[in-house]
Amino acid sequence: RGLKVDISEALFSKAHRPLDMAAREKSASLMAAAMQDHFMRSLKVDISASGRIRTRKPKVKKQEELCSLMDDKQDKADKEDLSLAQKLGLVPAPPSKLTREEWMSVAERSRGRQDSCNDCAICRESFRADAQVILSCSHVFHQDCLASFERFAGAKSCPLCRMKNYEKRLFEDGRRNWEKVCAVKLQAVWRGHAGRKIFNHLVETVVPTDPEKRRQFYYKRMEKLSARLFSALDAERDQDLDDLFRESELALQFSRGVFGHSAGAGCGGVGERRRGEEVDWEMVEARALQRDEQDCAICLCDLGGPSKKKVLTSCSHLFHANCLESFERFSSAMAEVDSLCPCCRSKYEKRFY
Repeated sequence: RGLKVDISEALFSKAHRPLDMAAREKSASLMAAAMQDHFMRSLKVDISASGRIRTRKPKVKKQEELCSLMDDKQDKADKEDLSLAQKLGLVPAPPSKLTREEWMSVAERSRGRQDSCNDCAICRESFRADAQVILSCSHVFHQDCLASFERFAGAKSCPLCRMKNYEKRLFEDGRRNWEKVCAVKLQAVWRGHAGRKIFNHLVETVVPTDPEKRRQFYYKRMEKLSARLFSALDAERDQDLDDLFRESELALQFSRGVFGHSAGAGCGGVGERRRGEEVDWEMVEARALQRDEQDCAICLCDLGGPSKKKVLTSCSHLFHANCLESFERFSSAMAEVDSLCPCCRSKYEKRFY
């Protein structure tokens, strides 16, 4: 009813000339439609032709278009479309755009609260060198944080004071404060390093006059010299040990090369038999059982149970029958007269085990 009374007063005020009944009804319908459109816009509601009520998604523009620097060359902010009720004067229009002097006053209010020295109210992280935005209500946020808030909240209102229809500009105080903090930190580290270097040099070179302190001074100096001498001796001793082990390894390799194929050098502990001498398979089998080999030395797989065919050589080594046969074919292809054991490299006889 109050809305109808206000519309009636606007219709029948002295500023309007007399209208006939049809014109009055038309104007009242127009104003009612204008108020309804204004309410629908404020609630972000859209009625499509199908009759479904849908919530309007706010148009998110690029931050480069919405924000600009506070200087004489700043771009004009995009003007929002006024509703019909605002154009007719039924609803107050949004405030006018701030001037450069007003923006400077807003920035001073923000500096007075030291907002740029604190954390962003949305993400609760420091501004550092990231892009920063100041609103017409003097609150500052990360540029990306405010864009995400506008996109997901669906309304353009300040996250702190809930001011609507705000303006925003890029703000540099956060980056400047961060650069100042970094510069102070670097200067403090360098001054500390330089001071410690000078102090340590004086401690090591200047002899105290007090007898007790002079004694401690020479004690520390002798301790450093002794530690340096011991470290040098340890390094020299380690080098001598390395040289000794290297010579031992070379001698061992040479002896293996000389005595590798000599008689009685088999890995199984069974020497090569003489010509015409028969193999004592019982002793060979006993030595194989004593060694308890579980894997084939050729394929490196499990020898398996009784189901798999195995071969026992006269040097007491066990192999898969197929593996040893393949090895012998390979040896004959390499133009070797007699096949040697893959383990001890000695001549052998074989039989199934």
